[in-house]
Amino acid sequence: MKQRIAHIALVVKNYDEAIKFYTEKLDFKLIEDSKIFENKK
Repeated sequence: MKQRIAHIALVVKNYDEAIKFYTEKLDFKLIEDSKIFENKK
C-alpha cells in the first residue's frame, strides 16, 4: 500500500533554511509559501 503525507506544519527558527533542507535534502514538495504577517519573527 502506498502511503503519503498530505499536509504538514512545522515551527522552525530560520524559515528559508528549513525550506531548503526539507525540499532539497528530504525531497518534500513545497506547495504554498504565503506571507502571513510582515513583522512575524
